[in-house]
Amino acid sequence: MSEVIFQKPWMLSLLPLVGVIIVVFLLRMRMRRQDIQAFGEMTAGHRTEHRSMEPWRLLMLVIATVLIIVALTRPAANPHPKMLQREGRDVVFLLDVSQSMLAEDRLPNRLQSAKASIGECVKGLQDHRMGLVVFAGSSSIVCPLTMDKAFFLNSLEKAGPGSVAHGGTRVGDALIKVCDKLFSDADHGYKDIVLLTDGGDHSEGVTTAVEWVNEKQVTLIAIGLGDEEKGSRIPKKGGVSDYVVYNGQEVWSKLDGAQLRGMVEQADQGAYLAVGTRRMKLGDIYKRISAQEKKQQFAQERVMTYDEIFQVFIAAAFVFLVMMMLIPHTQLRVSGRLAFVVLTAMICLPQRAESADMETADDHFTAGKFREALEMYDDLGNASASARVIYKKANTQYRLARYSEAITSYQEALRRQPEGRLRCDISYNLADTYYRASQMAEDTYAALSWVNQSVVMYRRVLLAEPKHLNAAVNMELVRAERRKLQQQIQQEEKRRQEMKQALDAIRKQLEALILKQRFNLTDTERYLMEDVGEPETRDALIKNERAIQSGTDKLIKRVDRVNKRLFDGIPADASPLATARGHLSLARAFEARVIEQFMQHPRNSLAQEQSALEALCAALEALPRDPDAADDQSTANDAGDDEGRDEAAEGDQGDDGNRESDREGDRRGDAEFMDTPEMNLESIDLPPPNNSPEDVIHKNAIMQKARQAQGAKKKGKPVEKDW
Repeated sequence: MSEVIFQKPWMLSLLPLVGVIIVVFLLRMRMRRQDIQAFGEMTAGHRTEHRSMEPWRLLMLVIATVLIIVALTRPAANPHPKMLQREGRDVVFLLDVSQSMLAEDRLPNRLQSAKASIGECVKGLQDHRMGLVVFAGSSSIVCPLTMDKAFFLNSLEKAGPGSVAHGGTRVGDALIKVCDKLFSDADHGYKDIVLLTDGGDHSEGVTTAVEWVNEKQVTLIAIGLGDEEKGSRIPKKGGVSDYVVYNGQEVWSKLDGAQLRGMVEQADQGAYLAVGTRRMKLGDIYKRISAQEKKQQFAQERVMTYDEIFQVFIAAAFVFLVMMMLIPHTQLRVSGRLAFVVLTAMICLPQRAESADMETADDHFTAGKFREALEMYDDLGNASASARVIYKKANTQYRLARYSEAITSYQEALRRQPEGRLRCDISYNLADTYYRASQMAEDTYAALSWVNQSVVMYRRVLLAEPKHLNAAVNMELVRAERRKLQQQIQQEEKRRQEMKQALDAIRKQLEALILKQRFNLTDTERYLMEDVGEPETRDALIKNERAIQSGTDKLIKRVDRVNKRLFDGIPADASPLATARGHLSLARAFEARVIEQFMQHPRNSLAQEQSALEALCAALEALPRDPDAADDQSTANDAGDDEGRDEAAEGDQGDDGNRESDREGDRRGDAEFMDTPEMNLESIDLPPPNNSPEDVIHKNAIMQKARQAQGAKKKGKPVEKDW
């Protein structure tokens, strides 16, 4: 017999409830007998018809209760080892601790609200390594990458304006520190930076920092905190005023959303959410965004697992409860109970066939039988003008991945003028369907068109319901996808232009070779017509043929370079230039024979020279006429091609179309650039991600002391506006 354990044995403390149930049930039976006896003689002649079945009902209830309590102890059996594969991502929370984060437009203030959101997010993460970097005018690593949530939360609790040496806001320097110190390994990707700030960067290195982020393939998630319109004063203890004063005026801190948005738009993978003063669920936001990214494997762990068997006890308890319900209180009440059940069933029968069809269709949809549900919704949709019916039909088409049909149905539902929440739901689902359709598009341009429509619909949802968090998160994801598509189009245009230039150069060089070969062929014919040719003429013809052969060699090398640069990854015989190269190789062989025949049998060289000319002309004819034809051929041969090869070079061009459509400026801080600190923190080893908490705390304390000791020696000058 396999070993059985109880994973929650303390639940057995509920067994005294069984005694309570028995006592209550017996008291109830006693009161019922007293009520029956109160009828006196009126019930005396019918005692045999009132034989109580309560003892049996009590037995069924007691057995069911005991089984449920046993199930709550989570019994398990059949122990066996299991290897757990731990997969996750590296996420660094980049927290602004400048004085402006003490503004109280978020309760209790921006900083405490951000810390609470980070703590809530971290508690919900599984198998992720977490790090914490705080910044203002300078930055500090207060918690390196670790899986120890307790240590992270302890470091988060202590973070504040006193954690850094200088005031101000230098987001760019902080991003560079994260990429350089915490994301320094060669394994790019699988990394996220969650930036929580109110903006107002005083550095000039934001563009450089974003280049670091793109190079490390890091996803940048920027959360904007604070009121973007009115702003809020910054509390300050001590001094003449209770608030920060600059040039005799109280400072009002506002969220600089345009700057943060412009920074995120430069990132290859990024999203910006202007939370402002609204309630924020950072955990949900991060999970939604990171769910689309891949995870890396951390380690394997061998654990002993058991098979849960509580289901057996629950099933047995359910059987006994059903038996208790079927046993009547007395034998006489059976007919009355049955009559009541029959009457209730007759009353609850659907009175209209349309209502029954709607319920059946909804049941099919809930059960995952989408084809059956769609057929019924089609019938109902033809006979009804209800926007809700069309909406349900569109939802079913979406589940069947019929995105074009779903878009048509959602648009039809909107034309029927739904109101309130239903209109918002239809618009939200239509936006998501546009995005799904973009993933099925045949080309990049069509995908971009669908994505643009998705952004427009998400904006409509947010205009109708500004606090719709899912729409805000999805819109940022779709905008990030739009930036990728625009970059792909730019890369395709660049590649097409390069291909056109390469083909033009090859064609021009080949036409020159053909012209030379024709002239040389004419001279050869004239030379052979003479009975005794001049040796000088023969030497000149051989020299010309060697020059043509050298030009053919150079052209073959150029074709090979173009193949490698523009058609890398495609087999040589499948390249769009493969046929032309074959003719060039054949022409080169004929040209070598021409030289050889001229040295031995000059008259035999004429046929070889003619063949060389024909091969060169065939090579010219085999060249693709335009870049699109060559691109279509390469795509047909290998769909993988090299669309992403120039991604790093093109990634920093930003999302120009996105910025134009949104009409958003890109403001930069006017403070002077902060140089790299003199102190070399690389001499102090960062704790390994999986060290014990004691080691991590000890090394972190050493680093903190070193930063404080060298704080005054940093090259970076304090900014003038140090809030």
